[in-house]
Amino acid sequence: MNKQLLEYLYSSGGTRRYHNRPKLDQNVKEHSWGVALTITTLHPNPSASLLKAAILHDCSETKFGDFLSPAKVAFPELRELDKKLNIVFWEDIEKNTGMLYPYLTDEEQLWLDFADMYECYLFAREEGVEDIIVDALKRTDVLADQLRELGYKI
Repeated sequence: MNKQLLEYLYSSGGTRRYHNRPKLDQNVKEHSWGVALTITTLHPNPSASLLKAAILHDCSETKFGDFLSPAKVAFPELRELDKKLNIVFWEDIEKNTGMLYPYLTDEEQLWLDFADMYECYLFAREEGVEDIIVDALKRTDVLADQLRELGYKI
């Protein structure tokens, strides 16, 4: 790995989240730490790939921006575009540096999605933002139910 890539990915963590709500102050580094912490705390035996993905999953937002969750819910095609842009971002990283985005199984991707949404709930709870709390908890419950169906105790 090279220092230039490390510096680029590190700086990507400064990308602001919740840019439509100026009073909320969270960046990708803080969010990714919360996602990794959620997985570390709740998953009985997380793989290294899952933990790496927790740290890296929003790095592409430095190039393409943070698509707001309500917009991705209202416009599923925007969610698909967000996924494609993440793939393009990591394909460019791979081409230029050889670094690959971690491969995740479907089950690991479910864990990442759960932890990503649960971190949003935790952040909103700390900030006292009721509409995000309600939405994130509702969406987290759906993902937690899917994990329970796989035998996890969430």
